[in-house]
Amino acid sequence: MPTQEPSTIETSRLLLRPFREDDWRDVHAYASDPVVTQFLNFGPLSEDQSQALVRNLASFAQSPQASYSFAITTLADGALIGGCSLYRAGAPDGRAELLYLLNRQYWGCGYMPEAVRGLLNFGFLELDLHRIFGHCDPENTASARVMEKTGMAREGLLRRERWVKNQWRDVIVYAALSSDWNAAAL
Repeated sequence: MPTQEPSTIETSRLLLRPFREDDWRDVHAYASDPVVTQFLNFGPLSEDQSQALVRNLASFAQSPQASYSFAITTLADGALIGGCSLYRAGAPDGRAELLYLLNRQYWGCGYMPEAVRGLLNFGFLELDLHRIFGHCDPENTASARVMEKTGMAREGLLRRERWVKNQWRDVIVYAALSSDWNAAAL
């Protein structure tokens, strides 16, 4: 199983690359937005919190990987528009959690499904993962659509699973299996 993160993942319109510490202002543009972070258990972030987050994300590319985090940039102009990660909690057992955020200015343009397809392709073909899963709040229909558009299957509802903004929230779980993954669908 590979242990090195590639420097980049390229799709038709995007370049996913490791975060750099100087990305914090672009990350802050979306991580400080209360609409973007409304379904997350963190945020909106202060400038100091955004700087710390990016320092943490940038450090992932420099050590054995438990998490593979990428800045989502456009090929057309290099704008950093969001971030996505595969997080492998605990021992490397063939599973990873999919996480993503996108600047609200770029919602509805098809960028996130494109980035997620690239990340799934990387997870299954480069990391040899067996299962990649994600979750979203039932009210976050846009996130559910992203996972559905990328071929992930809805597996169920976990009731009162996450503590978000001072209340317990339900989550919908989606997953894709390597045996179902079709890289040609990219």
